[in-house]
Amino acid sequence: MDYLIGIDGLEEHLPIPPGAVLTIEGPPGSGKSFTALATAIKNVEVRGSRALYISLAETKDKIIERAESVGLPLSEYVDARKIEIVRLPILSGEDLVDFITDLIMDKGPGRWADIVIIDNATAVLKTLRGYDRQRAWLQTVLYEFTTKEKGLLILIAESGTPVTTEQNLLEYVADIVLELGLRANPKCPLMVLDRYVLVKKHRFAPIIDAPYLVEIKNGVRTLGHVSPSLAINIRSRKRPLPIKCPRLAEVIGGEIPPGTSILIINRRPGLIRANHRLGLISYLGTQAMKEGMSVAVLTLSSTYFNEMMKAAEESVEEAYIPMFFHLDPGKSHPKYFLNVEHSLSVDKGVDLIFTGHLERILDVAGVGCLAPYLNLRYSLLSNLGVTNVTVYNLRNPANYPYLLIMWSDIVIEVDVDEEGIYYDIKESLRPRMRIKRIHERDIKECIQAEFSNP
Repeated sequence: MDYLIGIDGLEEHLPIPPGAVLTIEGPPGSGKSFTALATAIKNVEVRGSRALYISLAETKDKIIERAESVGLPLSEYVDARKIEIVRLPILSGEDLVDFITDLIMDKGPGRWADIVIIDNATAVLKTLRGYDRQRAWLQTVLYEFTTKEKGLLILIAESGTPVTTEQNLLEYVADIVLELGLRANPKCPLMVLDRYVLVKKHRFAPIIDAPYLVEIKNGVRTLGHVSPSLAINIRSRKRPLPIKCPRLAEVIGGEIPPGTSILIINRRPGLIRANHRLGLISYLGTQAMKEGMSVAVLTLSSTYFNEMMKAAEESVEEAYIPMFFHLDPGKSHPKYFLNVEHSLSVDKGVDLIFTGHLERILDVAGVGCLAPYLNLRYSLLSNLGVTNVTVYNLRNPANYPYLLIMWSDIVIEVDVDEEGIYYDIKESLRPRMRIKRIHERDIKECIQAEFSNP
């Protein structure tokens, strides 16, 4: 049975056969140790492995404290003697590598532990003077030994500019090389760093030469990406949202398939409050809950949130109350929204997500900052079969959301005429539709007919 990488979402993309050497490299603070520990924990849980973590600097208590702070249950497995943490004594040169070698020979693969982690392998190599001695120790003592015993050796390496001899060597002896890092989007005015992982080398599988966005919270996982088997499992439980309102069905179809992206553009935010009381939003949400679907509503507005909570308290139909989430306006960054929607879709199994006030993010972050996240968001929700309704209040006609339209299956504009509020269908799943406009009164009639108590 292959070993599993500790990054949720990449397990099926990164097979690790027994006897492999995995090098995890990156600058300080990029998450190398967390990724190594997450890999050990996952294999303890799934394969029944035991792991030996050799630390050059940090104490056992400090390592456990840091791991627990990001949701890795390390203390549980240390107490159960499934993971052992050893801090190296103050030694240098041959004495240090001899101590590590003896430790692995005593507790390594085929003996007590089948997973060995060395943190930090770069510093250990620097105690050996000369490339030949460094390579000889890695290949003859560690690399060949691990291969023969069919265990997993994880080498944590510091990277930087320029690339050091030690980093080159640790990449050379490895079967798999993961690069972790932090980067800023030059097109994004917000000073938010993205944590990423890049597969630089993999001898057992083709690699994708593109970084994955990573979040270290409640473990280590890719953001906006899940494994294919999990995506299939989640999507298999989704079903279409039936549209039983005749007039609405004429313009958008008799059902909305799972994973559909709907954009509602409010052209008159000063006159129309595109909230839970707007007929179309109310109809879609209530219809979904009537069909037994799970619905979540996200908003940055405290006023909007309080109104929704009050309406929920006054509702006599508890089964038709969605989950409300008041997002932190101080975190008006697309990555924050993506993280919330990822958690709702994967962890809570939500079927329909309403996201409001996205114009605030676009105004603050700008198009260059928002585009990469919209791509990830659309890919994630469509693959999982999670339908999303995004409300955009067009306060400035110059900021028409062409970018959002690119990632939308249905585009609806809300406006007002002499007859009241109406909806213009700009894009639809029914390209040959004859009727492209529906009034609020038509939807209100459907709500009254379908959802009112007898």
